[in-house]
Amino acid sequence: MRKLGLMALSAAMIVATSAFAADEKKPEASAERGKEIFDKLCIYCHRTDSQVSKVGASGMAGVTTRRDAQWLDQWLKNPTEFSKQDEVARAVTNSYKFNMAMPALPMMQQDESRADVIKYLNMLSSPEAEAAE
Repeated sequence: MRKLGLMALSAAMIVATSAFAADEKKPEASAERGKEIFDKLCIYCHRTDSQVSKVGASGMAGVTTRRDAQWLDQWLKNPTEFSKQDEVARAVTNSYKFNMAMPALPMMQQDESRADVIKYLNMLSSPEAEAAE
């Protein structure tokens, strides 16, 4: 009987812990952190204006007006895999200059990093960003 009580208590603790974890809010996406990530990883191939880079990568200004956040999230996580299931992603992949492909970057496997970069990209699509060009 005591063993059954301990099992029930353990199960209740697991459920309570899971419920608490589910209630935890993810940190709000930060354009500032997104810019830091962009400057570390993306700037080597992508420009922040609308011009195509020297390696043939798209300029990022306005990208969030062309693609929604869910599309960008999937693309940033794994461009190659996403292009196997999404026609637009496949067209982007097939348009690469010099037969270069955007890699699946380790930092982009983190949900928060992708959200931060998307928040920053959204700033590049704002009227303020366009006026600054």
